[in-house]
Amino acid sequence: MRIENVSIKSIVVDSSVLFALFFPEEYSEWSEEMIRKYDELHVPELVFLETSNAAWKRIIIFKQPSDIVLKNLRLLHKFISDVCIIHRDRDYLQRAIELAIKLGTTIYDSLFLAIAEKYKTKVLTIDRKLVKTLKRMKEEHRVISPVKLNEGKTER
Repeated sequence: MRIENVSIKSIVVDSSVLFALFFPEEYSEWSEEMIRKYDELHVPELVFLETSNAAWKRIIIFKQPSDIVLKNLRLLHKFISDVCIIHRDRDYLQRAIELAIKLGTTIYDSLFLAIAEKYKTKVLTIDRKLVKTLKRMKEEHRVISPVKLNEGKTER
């Protein structure tokens, strides 16, 4: 038996979406629903550092209990290791630098965009700043996001 035309749905998932799977966030439900729609989840190895930094903020800045935060962080990192396709940052660094200069995004965000570009897909994000930057550059087609930017209001 031959199986043809099997389409694998791939997406790049940014740290904000992954973090929202294990920590209560405004778009946690959306993040979970979207993740379930894809067969392959791609991430740069940077995702471990970004999610660790977000957990650190929960403990240091927002005074959340470190035992709970660290437990959830371990579960998140296990999920990433077990479920996601992890790409080496340096393999995409040159293109990320080019995109960062062209789009006005950070190198960190541009790593996700560079991987998405290679796999001809988009980035799932709930990062308001990234969405705002891409919208300003008329490049919002590069991401899938529930974030709505209010015209005339100051965004963070």
